[in-house]
Amino acid sequence: MASPYGDNSGPSGFTPQSAEVGPLKRRAMLDTPLAINVLDRTFIENRFATSLPDLLKYMPSSQMEARGGADVGRPQTRGMQGNPVSNSHLDGMNVVATTAQPIEMYERVEVINGLTGALYGPASPAGMFNFIQKRPTDTFYGRFSGSHATSSAILAHGDFGGHIGEAKNVGYRINLLKEQGAGYVKGSDLNRDLISGAFDLHLSDKTLIELNASHYNFERFGFPGGFAYGNAIRLPDAPDPTRVGYGQTFSGFDLETTTYSGRIKHEFNDNWSFTGGVLHQTADRWLPTVTNALTSNLGAYNNSLSPSVTGRFQVLSNTANLNGTVFTGDIKHELVVGTTGFIWDIYSALNTTPSIPLGAASIANPVQWPTPAGITKHGPRYIASSNGQQVAIVGDTITFNSYWSAMLVGSYSWFDVKNYNTSGVLTGGYKEEGFSPTARSCSSRCRTSRPMSPMPTALSRVVRRPLARSMKGRASHLIAANSWKPAPRSISARSTAPSRFFRSNVRLPSPIRIISSESKGCRRTRVSSSVSTARFSATSTSMAA
Repeated sequence: MASPYGDNSGPSGFTPQSAEVGPLKRRAMLDTPLAINVLDRTFIENRFATSLPDLLKYMPSSQMEARGGADVGRPQTRGMQGNPVSNSHLDGMNVVATTAQPIEMYERVEVINGLTGALYGPASPAGMFNFIQKRPTDTFYGRFSGSHATSSAILAHGDFGGHIGEAKNVGYRINLLKEQGAGYVKGSDLNRDLISGAFDLHLSDKTLIELNASHYNFERFGFPGGFAYGNAIRLPDAPDPTRVGYGQTFSGFDLETTTYSGRIKHEFNDNWSFTGGVLHQTADRWLPTVTNALTSNLGAYNNSLSPSVTGRFQVLSNTANLNGTVFTGDIKHELVVGTTGFIWDIYSALNTTPSIPLGAASIANPVQWPTPAGITKHGPRYIASSNGQQVAIVGDTITFNSYWSAMLVGSYSWFDVKNYNTSGVLTGGYKEEGFSPTARSCSSRCRTSRPMSPMPTALSRVVRRPLARSMKGRASHLIAANSWKPAPRSISARSTAPSRFFRSNVRLPSPIRIISSESKGCRRTRVSSSVSTARFSATSTSMAA
């Protein structure tokens, strides 16, 4: 089946030529002064990818911050920590990053490295991840796939699309997934269920309404837990992760994500168009985790269980953009006026659940413990924090000739953060606003390579872990980041070779607490507002079809 984006992706489909760039809509990557990586459906299916970490290893400078496990980690680029909501999008609208992603539902995964505050609003300088959902096909499409390996789970996936009626005014795309069985550890269990639907309603040849709904359940129990240690502990050799006892059958993840979204697209004429959308997502996360706290240099450790009640992230996001093309003489202007934003509510357990000690073991002799009493999945919750931001965006991409172009985009952001206690009483928060500009240029003497010189600045909120119950769920104030990076790029039908050299600066407000966990509590450090951290990097990657 051909790409719905009309890309010439090479013989194997591994080198897409375009990407969605926030309010700028779909752009050719060669003509866009951004460091963009795209993996499309052909690549995803060829690699039999079933999770986001399966794909990020093929993207330069991208990785998963596996805090608590890769399936609930934060995707990020260039070693910068991502935000749970600000840095991830589904069809251009903010979604929860710290839950399992239904890769089988996506047509493409697009990643922009570096600062993108001017295009998407305030976010961590960890890059921007945009998941593109599969859309209805022009003709009937049906694909069924399955897999099974010795001592592993059985997977069945159905992907069906098409249109109804001769006029093809109604299109559909349905994805069904079931995976269940054991993992690489004896006694472990993996269970995935997905049902998703994407529907296109063509009201006219100028107006399209997209409606989407999905429910994804991800369960993973019995896999190895994490090891905690203090400064005095010398780490032993890495243990065999397939050995029974480093994890427990009652420890793991139960992630349930429900998403509804809709978009309207209208073309006024060949030069002007409007796109608007809204998305609602609920991510319930039950994370009964086992910690193996090392107590000696010989590999002895104490097992304990943190039986947390299911927490909830709820996101309501929106986007609306007016795009147009005008000419001033021979100079082309691609204009955009738009807005994007979200409200992110964090629900925490109303009652504190104490850690349950399991017993002592060692790396040489791990122990599989019986299920303890006191594990509770469901319980009362309260809204600990409500985080809102709305962004106004104005931009102009100026094409001087076939060799030179420039991108000028700025966004102004409004923040509204509220923190609550267990009684629902407002205990703190803030309202702030700020400006994030970017100026980027492109030049080339041929149509296969182009050097770029972007100079973006962006705002972000600092993410911090609470030290006490009274601080749980609280959001903190803003930081500012800026960078400069020349980024030569070469693209052909058979290969892509981006090279990036960048310098990023991050300014931290005062006071801010940076916390690192240890086996016996937390270590605290203060960072002055005058301190600025800088990161230097140079990468060059080539991928051939």
